[in-house]
Amino acid sequence: MYQSKDGILRDPIDKIYYSRMHERMQTGKARRLMKLRQGTVEPVIGRLINYLGMKKVNTKGIAQANKCMTMAATAYNLKKLLRYAGGPKVVAKAQALITKLEHYYSNLLKNIFHTTDHCIVYYHNIK
Repeated sequence: MYQSKDGILRDPIDKIYYSRMHERMQTGKARRLMKLRQGTVEPVIGRLINYLGMKKVNTKGIAQANKCMTMAATAYNLKKLLRYAGGPKVVAKAQALITKLEHYYSNLLKNIFHTTDHCIVYYHNIK
């Protein structure tokens, strides 16, 4: 309900959809699925927001935001893997993966800086 300019209380346009969804969420199946989601998905999102700095994704575009979320999920899963299955083999595999990721990102940064150096050199040659 909302109050219009003339002071009359009116139902919103989408009230039909809200009431239909409310009825659907009162079924046993919906309650089971909601409890399952609250126990699996929402704690992960809460940890990403509170402990891994994902309150705000500072990128432009869906593709870049997906990359940020993928990296945050990878970090979360690695931490969880090391915490719960932290035998020597698992630790060695995780360290190897971290080394590969560091190598990949250092090469990526080198390529970015190389292309910007090339652009700067090219720009200076134009003058």
